[in-house]
Amino acid sequence: MEENNLADTADSGAVKDKKKPAEVKVLATLNRRLIAHLLDGLVLGSFGAVLGLLFGNFFYGQPIIGRLIGFIITLIYFGVMDSAITGGRSLGKMVMKIEVVGKNGTSISVIRAAIRAAVITLPFFLNGMSFPYDLTMNPVFMTVISIVIFGGMFTVLYFFTVNRATKQSIHDMITETYVVNSQSAIKTMEGKIQLYKYAILGVLLIAIFHFGLNALNRLSQKVEMTEMTKLMQIISAKSDLYVTGIHENTTIVTGVINTDNSKVNSLIVSGMPKEPKDNYNESAAKIVKIVRDNYNLSGIDKITIKFNVGYDIGISSSWKRVSISEDVKK
Repeated sequence: MEENNLADTADSGAVKDKKKPAEVKVLATLNRRLIAHLLDGLVLGSFGAVLGLLFGNFFYGQPIIGRLIGFIITLIYFGVMDSAITGGRSLGKMVMKIEVVGKNGTSISVIRAAIRAAVITLPFFLNGMSFPYDLTMNPVFMTVISIVIFGGMFTVLYFFTVNRATKQSIHDMITETYVVNSQSAIKTMEGKIQLYKYAILGVLLIAIFHFGLNALNRLSQKVEMTEMTKLMQIISAKSDLYVTGIHENTTIVTGVINTDNSKVNSLIVSGMPKEPKDNYNESAAKIVKIVRDNYNLSGIDKITIKFNVGYDIGISSSWKRVSISEDVKK
């Protein structure tokens, strides 16, 4: 893969000294940066797994706090390791022999490195986060979150793909940083991304936001007052389960002639318990009673409660599923 050299150039008429070549800072290739990022992910993931073993019970039922803690740990890690404290080299970058520098070719401050990390990691930490029911039903909140997640991820990938001149993505451009090969030096970094690429990005982001807003508006109009969403709200308020989904499902019983009696229609309630327990039978019974009192079970044969037990702090997660079912006719 071709590498970009950014160097101080001598006057065109000057005589070149073969013993003193121009000092040059070579931009790191995308492959080396990705491998370094994967190695850093392994480091953070291992640390997160240890935290899970020590404090897993605290993280149970705390989806937002767990992700926030993981995000803060990530900012501290990259804020320190990508700064002047370690010469701009996280552990992954040390292995790949690359480093983060500013425009003048020197290492950056801790705050600047943390901001750089925040820009690129925030969309990924928000993606898949379990928000409280009231927030998930707020179209304004979900629109903003969707824009940050999908717009942020798309922008990062877009600039990594098209910016061949400086090999900067959005987090590098905002903080005016570069990722370069180690053991090289230069007084001033140069190179600019072509303006038309910004224009293309703007058009694509506007299109994404437009279709996203329309989809969210249609979705909110369809589910705003349905019986199922009302049930989600009641269960979240009156039980110890953070409800993440309710749906009806039809299962064909194998080995039985395909008649109406061979089909089992289930109402499935999925969620995350607010605290870990040794036995979830009592919690399931309470939720089943709420369902019976607040939902039309005509045509439903079975109620299934699925407890997703575990934690997710962004840099590490651990889950197991506990399913408890009850026949409607019981």
